[in-house]
Amino acid sequence: MSLLTTMNRLTIKNGWSNAVDELLRQLVDDGFAFHLCGERLDPVALVASYRWSSHVDLLTITESDRVTAARAVREPVFDVFNPGKVVWAFGNEAEPTLRAFLDLKHPDHPDHPSATTEPPRLMIVPARLRRPMTFRSPESWKVDNRARRLESALASELIAMDAAGLLDHEVGREGSHEPAEHSASGSAT
Repeated sequence: MSLLTTMNRLTIKNGWSNAVDELLRQLVDDGFAFHLCGERLDPVALVASYRWSSHVDLLTITESDRVTAARAVREPVFDVFNPGKVVWAFGNEAEPTLRAFLDLKHPDHPDHPSATTEPPRLMIVPARLRRPMTFRSPESWKVDNRARRLESALASELIAMDAAGLLDHEVGREGSHEPAEHSASGSAT
């Protein structure tokens, strides 16, 4: 059974629309890694992650009304099921949360938030719910496509902001992407 089929079971189980199903497919196509917790025929949690050098974009789905997205600070030991600090979080119904998550800008964007806070409690997947787990790493070309797409959008926005005199020229370039650093245990160094 494919990950998309199993994700569809989670979608059907939660009574979501076809729009939510399509947004989940976009995550698969956008280079996210997936941790599907529970039996494949009856999943209890889905965690999608995309790792940048300094941040990790996370989406956690446990129920139809428990869909939470965040950009977490990437720490030396990072747990996708229990991130330490976040700089952005959004939780709502599935569709608006997925749209906000897919619309996140590159971590190097000058408007990128920097103040850290605790992650939403709904993002934490207790250890007892993590097993059995199915892990699917992204295809490297999809990871690279996402990085290039967001880097290109960032470059275009920086040019426009600079032309408008809105750019602080001290902006750093620390959010570069490091592909293929996902692990089945949910933590990486």
